[in-house]
Amino acid sequence: CESDAGVGPQGSGMALNGRKFICDDMLEGLARQLRSCGVDTEVSYVRDIPAELLNAIDDSLEKKRLEVVGGHGECLAEAKWAKEARSRRKLNVRELQMRRMVEKAERENRVILTADKRLYQRQLYDRTYLVSSSGKRKQLAEVIAVFRISIQEDLLFSRCILCNGTFELLGDECEEEKREVQLKWCREKTPENFWRCGRCAKIYWNGARYKKSLDSVRS
Repeated sequence: CESDAGVGPQGSGMALNGRKFICDDMLEGLARQLRSCGVDTEVSYVRDIPAELLNAIDDSLEKKRLEVVGGHGECLAEAKWAKEARSRRKLNVRELQMRRMVEKAERENRVILTADKRLYQRQLYDRTYLVSSSGKRKQLAEVIAVFRISIQEDLLFSRCILCNGTFELLGDECEEEKREVQLKWCREKTPENFWRCGRCAKIYWNGARYKKSLDSVRS
């Protein structure tokens, strides 16, 4: 079915004040709050690291194991190495995740938001901000104040809070799809419009939960 791109439940999904962010996965809640305000905000996840890069880390650790333990190492040595290997792998994966986040920030002209003091202190990227508040609502208030973001009413909920995608208005050609969503999820009167996220394909509509969320963001 056809759809009209660039239109969401509340607006067009354009970046506010030209600001674009990327959060580490420790700040996923903050990222969703920013998206609900219409702010273009990505999240860096370990799960997004390509398998071949993770396999390369594992291969490197296996080579190190053979150096330390040998092909037929004793049980005690193997157990000691296994514990060290888990720690090394965690650090290596985190390092890879941080570098990929920096690369994306540079490529897309984003500001990095992190709660990781280690990442901030390393200064891998000069546009990195350490979020000091606890709790997603306080973190949102902190970021809005620090970066002087002006929240625009028509951009509230203009981005998918799950993936940061923008919306497509479902047209008349999508009646069957809209009917399926209504029968499965809508417990109230038929919504006037339905929107689909252009990235993850989740469908949204202006229902009671949406109105409650909108009032919450406005407050």
